[in-house]
Amino acid sequence: MKIIRFAVTHPVTVWMVTLAAVVFGLTSLARLDLRLLPEIRYPTLTVQTDFPGTAPVDVENLVTRPLEESVGVVPGLRRVHSISQAGLSQITLEFEWGTPMDYAALDVREKIDLVRLPAETTVPVLLKYDPSQDPVVRIGLTGGNSLVQLRNVADDVVKKEIEALHGVAAARVAGGLEEEIRVAVDETRLAALNLDIGAVSQALAAENINASGGRLRDRDAEYIVRTLSRFEDLADIENVTVAVVEDRPIRLGEIAAVLRTHKERSTITHVGGRESVEIAVYKEGDANIVEMARAVGGHLDRTRQRLPEGMRLEVLFDQSVFISRAISEVRNNALLGGLLAVLVLFVFLKDVRSTLIIGLAIPVSIVATFILMLTRGVSLNVMSLGGLALGVGMLVDNSIVVLEAIHRRREREPELPADVAAAEGAAEVAGAVTASTLTTLAVFVPIVFVVVGVAGQIFRDQALTVTFSLAISLVVALTFTPMAAAFGRGGGKTEADRDPAEVPEAGSSWFRSWSPPADGRRRPARWLGTAGLALIVALPVLVGRLLGLLLKGLHKAFTVLMWPASRLFGAVFPRVQRGYAVLLEKALRHRPAVLCLVVVVAGGAVMLWGQLGSELVPPLARGEFTLVLELPEGTPLSRTESVVREFARSVEGLPGVGLVAGEVGVSREGDTSARRRKENRAEVHVRLTESTAPAEAAALEAVRGELARFPDLEMKVRRQTVLAFGAPVEVDIYGYGLDDLQAVATQVDDLLRDVPGLRDLRVSMIPGSPEVQISFDRDKLNRYGLRLGDVAETVRGKVRGTVASRFRDRERHVDIRVLNADDQRSTLTAVRDLIVAERDGVPILLGSLATMRVVIGPAEIHRLGSKR
Repeated sequence: MKIIRFAVTHPVTVWMVTLAAVVFGLTSLARLDLRLLPEIRYPTLTVQTDFPGTAPVDVENLVTRPLEESVGVVPGLRRVHSISQAGLSQITLEFEWGTPMDYAALDVREKIDLVRLPAETTVPVLLKYDPSQDPVVRIGLTGGNSLVQLRNVADDVVKKEIEALHGVAAARVAGGLEEEIRVAVDETRLAALNLDIGAVSQALAAENINASGGRLRDRDAEYIVRTLSRFEDLADIENVTVAVVEDRPIRLGEIAAVLRTHKERSTITHVGGRESVEIAVYKEGDANIVEMARAVGGHLDRTRQRLPEGMRLEVLFDQSVFISRAISEVRNNALLGGLLAVLVLFVFLKDVRSTLIIGLAIPVSIVATFILMLTRGVSLNVMSLGGLALGVGMLVDNSIVVLEAIHRRREREPELPADVAAAEGAAEVAGAVTASTLTTLAVFVPIVFVVVGVAGQIFRDQALTVTFSLAISLVVALTFTPMAAAFGRGGGKTEADRDPAEVPEAGSSWFRSWSPPADGRRRPARWLGTAGLALIVALPVLVGRLLGLLLKGLHKAFTVLMWPASRLFGAVFPRVQRGYAVLLEKALRHRPAVLCLVVVVAGGAVMLWGQLGSELVPPLARGEFTLVLELPEGTPLSRTESVVREFARSVEGLPGVGLVAGEVGVSREGDTSARRRKENRAEVHVRLTESTAPAEAAALEAVRGELARFPDLEMKVRRQTVLAFGAPVEVDIYGYGLDDLQAVATQVDDLLRDVPGLRDLRVSMIPGSPEVQISFDRDKLNRYGLRLGDVAETVRGKVRGTVASRFRDRERHVDIRVLNADDQRSTLTAVRDLIVAERDGVPILLGSLATMRVVIGPAEIHRLGSKR
């Protein structure tokens, strides 16, 4: 083959191409993204809409249903699943595999913009489901003088600086106490002055402004006019005039108490039993997890030196640690496999030169593969590195066959020059080597074109890596291996191989330029040219001699080091050969018996096939997991925090548990990682001292044993996963009545608990939370001349409160919330006695206009639809 002859006759060219491939391969390696598994794109979109302070039934009727009807006509849509819960609507849209998701997202956004939603709702957010949306790094901040100080430091220092780092998409802060200025209005005084709570909010908003007054030109100067009236302290807020009654200004301090306090707590975090503030760091879509986590870690080291005395920053969980450990294990195993392959080759060949050639062919093929991986968007992950490790064993096959053919050719015709023997020996097996490689590629190449489903996305990287490495190994075997076999053994072009046009003639200008002049005089320039030519000619000879001495030294060293293995191999392998010959002779003599034995073994294998488990990817032991805890609906946050703290303290004392961090008042719902406020739920994150599957199993059994001490607490184990939309087994129950669905779901749950292997069962249709339903009497409203909307707005302002303005404290802004005093809104009786209006000096109570009842409303409403 011409390529083999060219490689043998042009060793410098092959060396330069090999060196360039190594350099560009190492450069590509530095640019490859590092992931645990290949990037998986699910054909799923989630429409999330917040509707604060609204019951699930209202969320379903006012938000979920209109959005479902609008987006249900998007092309390619296969399935629609929605969850309506208090204050939140989540609609999950599943598309056909192969649907262009960028165009699908545009279509969905266009349909959403056509829907008119209630004014209180936020703009619907379109989320592309991405398994990597779990926080990459979770940081705990503890210590300090107060939880308010902890929260301020986390918001103003840690969060802002981390979000400025490369690769960080967002940093979310949870826990601690957020400052708030609360204007607690005395509704009795307010009603006596014939004022409503909305007037107080309007007065605060109007008094706390800085406005521009335009420009003023005075002779040669120009001024900017500004009116400054922002609140400087709490006294300014108390002195705000909310109304003028009988020519007397009514100050806010006369009808309300102005307090600098904190917002009502919705989330409580703790680390090791101490309350803390947690910062969750999320990465950008195309960012490198390991590099981003390394940047965050380096920044935290600098931040620790600037924290107030007593504060402590600690990395609670870091995904990059597991990824780096997994990638390192695969990489080390691949390197160890390559080293063992080289040692086995030396034991067989007993020649350092041949072993060194194959030993160089392996890393050259692997490093050159990185170039193609970068061009095709393949990242460094467990699958691609597994493909490289799989290919290491096959990379040496081609080079061994070519090297063996060259060796045989030399033995048959020892008089042949080394380059001729290398070229002809490699050419003899070139066709067989190429065919063998192509048959192997025929197994992996079709996987590259499987683009439908998760399996195609997972195994694509492995198939591409094996394909690239084997193709490059074939090129290396047909170029680098024969060239290296001939290099230093008289290789290069012979007179028979040279083109006649390349042979210089005595009369040619090229030859005359290097020959002495006819007059016998020596010119210095020509002397220098002759010396340079001699150096160029002698340099390969010198390098060859040095390589020869190096090979002799390596041969002696390898012979001494590998003497036990070589001696053992020399004693065992001949016996194996003789035994195989005897076995083969008997097998050929008893063909029917051998055939029957093969059929029996194949039949047994087929029978055992059904007993083997099947998984797309085996579970990964990360040494950490999350316990999703739940108390009965309606449990207040303080009660949940008390129970969870005690449970976390008991888990922390279990053997093998390294760290326990809890987050109370949150719940991760649906197919996204969005965390919603649920006062009766909590998540406890457990990090073990060992990251092995047996250690995780033992720890979970111990945790379930501790759970038995808390009868009201339900637990679900959640591990960080990239290949699951939910639980491994899900049963969907359809129906049109919530009561019937609840009854059937309870029966199915009781039946499934008897199925072996099912653990931590959970019914998504959980009992609802208690709610107070207020039903107005429209006749009474008309009698007093009141509008239902105004009364409802008054009730909302007095119970939940309204953020009227914001108080600026240096660089921070603190909400000013106006609401009733605590004793006038914290009980059912107080709500019934709310003053909603005043007529002729007589206050009108809410209880006189409406009836109140406490019922159990649905906590979540699930809707499931299908396009097919």
